Amino acid sequence: MPWIDLAFAVALLAVLVPIAAIDLRAMIIPDRLTLALAALGLAWQAQALRAVPLGAILFSAALFAGFLLLRALYFRLRGVAGLGLGDVKMAGAAGLWFSPWNLPLFLFSASFSALVFVLVSHLVRARAGDGMDKGARIPFGPFIAAGLFLTWTLERSGFPTFVPDRGFR
Repeated sequence: MPWIDLAFAVALLAVLVPIAAIDLRAMIIPDRLTLALAALGLAWQAQALRAVPLGAILFSAALFAGFLLLRALYFRLRGVAGLGLGDVKMAGAAGLWFSPWNLPLFLFSASFSALVFVLVSHLVRARAGDGMDKGARIPFGPFIAAGLFLTWTLERSGFPTFVPDRGFR
């Protein structure tokens, strides 16, 4: 892995780890950390493309809008917010880090890791004699973080992802 990739990996982790820890503890994603995630993503894209990353900015905005729409639809159907605004903003910032082609990988890894967390939590509670708390709030920031880091790392590693050999990066 080139030194620039390692430097950005360290910087990315330096933002994602506090986001995950704070969201797990307080169920909030601080805006300053989301802004840091976005700024680093812009810097990453700008150095990779050697140009203004307009495509990445548009993808980021679309991802933000998609998560915001999902939040609104869930609220309309269920009467509660299924995603916090911090999750929506973090997803938008995450979109600056990876190719739009890898959106399925990002969404799958974030959602699957959240489902595994819920399953393990349920099994632990069941073993302790407690039932599943269907109204429990689950922080999604740690899973967005995991999905982002996995997606970005796989793209950088040369491991086959959804990005075609030619075309948009």
